[in-house]
Amino acid sequence: MEDDRISRSNTVLWWSCVASIILLVVFGWLQVRKSNVLELKAQWLWLAILPILIGLITGKYIGRFKGVGFEFEAYKSDPQMRQLASTPPQPPQGFAEAPPAVSAEALPSVMKGASNASNDVWTLARDSEYKRTDRLFLVHVYEPSTIPSQKFDITIFLIRHIRGSTPNQRDGFSEVEKLELCFGPAWGNQIFTAPNNGGLIGIRASAWGSFLATGRVIFKDQQRPPVILHRYIDFEMAPKKVV
Repeated sequence: MEDDRISRSNTVLWWSCVASIILLVVFGWLQVRKSNVLELKAQWLWLAILPILIGLITGKYIGRFKGVGFEFEAYKSDPQMRQLASTPPQPPQGFAEAPPAVSAEALPSVMKGASNASNDVWTLARDSEYKRTDRLFLVHVYEPSTIPSQKFDITIFLIRHIRGSTPNQRDGFSEVEKLELCFGPAWGNQIFTAPNNGGLIGIRASAWGSFLATGRVIFKDQQRPPVILHRYIDFEMAPKKVV
């Protein structure tokens, strides 16, 4: 999958170079003919290298460019995210029936009648979830897809919430062995494994619509039970620029 993307990017860049060479030849011919076109403002001459810039940006070789009279900044992805394994989507073949809804009796007792409860109940519920997951959560970022028929390329990965202004932990999870992820029937209900190699723990995927990602964090200590995490992969917000 990644090789296909690189091949497409190189093809776009190659044709961009050809277009730029053609434009440079045209401008050279106009120079010889002393055409009035060459009396235009300097920024118009940037047209000669504009195709190359488009190819470099499309291929994600560069994310920002500033020229005479204009500036462009594209999505810039985190290098760690580019190293994650990619899970190819499958053509839609219908969807299985949704499992029956969890009954009200099965909900945590702490939240029963919480709409009329004090703030202490809500605080207790939040603290309980932090404790259950050891402050581990699934998060995701996305960008327009480079794959035909797909709408978005998504990176789903593990973080640990850190209180205060300190950045959340994204790598160095010494206690985690691996993260297992399931994206549902569109992926054949397969279980994808993201090993802990010391860096970002996650998976890259492509999709044509939103879906629920369910994860299971497996710890190196076999006596420690796995933690189940959920993340609804939506595209309501603008793509995140990761710097």
